Amino acid sequence: METKSHHLVPTGVAGLDEVLLGGVQRHNNILVEGAPGAGKTTLGLGFIHAGASEYNEPGVIVSFELDAEKLLRDAAGFNWNLEKLIEDGKVKIIQTSPAVLLQEFRSNEGVLYHELQAMGAKRLVIDGLTPLKLYAEQHHTPFREDMHTLVEGLSRLGVTTLVTAERGENQQPGLEHERFVFDTIITLQRQEHRRRGTRKLRVLKSRGQDFLDREPTMA
Repeated sequence: METKSHHLVPTGVAGLDEVLLGGVQRHNNILVEGAPGAGKTTLGLGFIHAGASEYNEPGVIVSFELDAEKLLRDAAGFNWNLEKLIEDGKVKIIQTSPAVLLQEFRSNEGVLYHELQAMGAKRLVIDGLTPLKLYAEQHHTPFREDMHTLVEGLSRLGVTTLVTAERGENQQPGLEHERFVFDTIITLQRQEHRRRGTRKLRVLKSRGQDFLDREPTMA
């Protein structure tokens, strides 16, 4: 399948855009999965930073667990000045709860919706999917229904969205439904070699485009 380059959104992540032959399809919902420490949040930060600083695509980061200060510190470790982009109105960090986020998607209004509209956001990162799953388990609600609420809500927002999810290397199948409803799936794996860690990424699928079957290293 051929894909016109002007429909692609460069992620700005070294190695990933090469595998995706230029970037991901615009408005795709992307699932990035991996074990703790694999680099999921880092990839999300890089996606937002590149969009705001290189491609004139403002972005929003939604976090359930890490506060803005920690995200800014992590970004600074890669020389990504998110603080300046926030001051310029090109990046916004929103800390919320799974309950609030799901309610916003059910009503198609709320803080996130209005922030995206006000700043003309083109990119969104939700870090991450695992707290949503735990919320469903604690409240005995069908996680599949929450997943459909999330994906349908994301589609209405008209942004390219990256969502992170925990997935251990030896994890039994349990998140297969997420793999079905998301358009693009990227897995990350951390490998230790001579006391040095490297992160490998691989694209498992990406609807509407071709991609290379390679495993580049992510810094």
